[in-house]
Amino acid sequence: MMRKTTILLILSIALLTISCGGNTQEPPMPNADPSSESLVPTPTTGDKNERDKGNAVKITLKPASIARYRITEQLARRNLPNDAVGETKDIIGDIYLKPDGSVDSKPSLITIGLASLKSDEGRRDRYVRNNTLETESYSTATVIPKEFIDLPWPLPNNQEFLFSMLTDTTIHGVTSNLLWKVTATSEGGQLSGSAKTNFTFDTFKLTQPKLAFILSIKDNIRLELDFLAEVRDRP
Repeated sequence: MMRKTTILLILSIALLTISCGGNTQEPPMPNADPSSESLVPTPTTGDKNERDKGNAVKITLKPASIARYRITEQLARRNLPNDAVGETKDIIGDIYLKPDGSVDSKPSLITIGLASLKSDEGRRDRYVRNNTLETESYSTATVIPKEFIDLPWPLPNNQEFLFSMLTDTTIHGVTSNLLWKVTATSEGGQLSGSAKTNFTFDTFKLTQPKLAFILSIKDNIRLELDFLAEVRDRP
């Protein structure tokens, strides 16, 4: 009986070994054919640098626009410094943008009439016209936009945005590169907002006002434009 059991056990092990060996398969060789590999296109420099294109536009200032200067002064009749503020609505101009949002400087020009600047003090206004700005000889200031920095393009609609405007600004017969900080909103074909810059009297060879009621003046002129403009596509 023991002998039969031993023989049966040996036969079972042999059959199991044969069965397992018959089901074993060699792993398939990897396909080395390069033509079967997945091809992924490599982005080109042009793709990476391509800017969203819009339409060429013309931005025209409307009569509601205002140009303004601010100068901090110490008046004899006041204990604390005061801002002298002069304004004019004599401001016209057009800015032309190319389809990529860059400035077309050649036809772009903003002109500000300086003789009509008015503050809350007539004596100051007369001195500024006759001595500081010499409006008989230099009646206007001009601003030629040269570059818009960080301007979102195409212009976003119903959204406030910020950018900088590099310009050639001419006052009192002297031209200087001024950088303006601009806050704007584009809505329904109109652009509104403000542009601000600052400079010293010497930047444009201006004479500081010297009047009996003015004790001192800070050597920092802040120029502001509150603008409302129409935006139209250019042909």
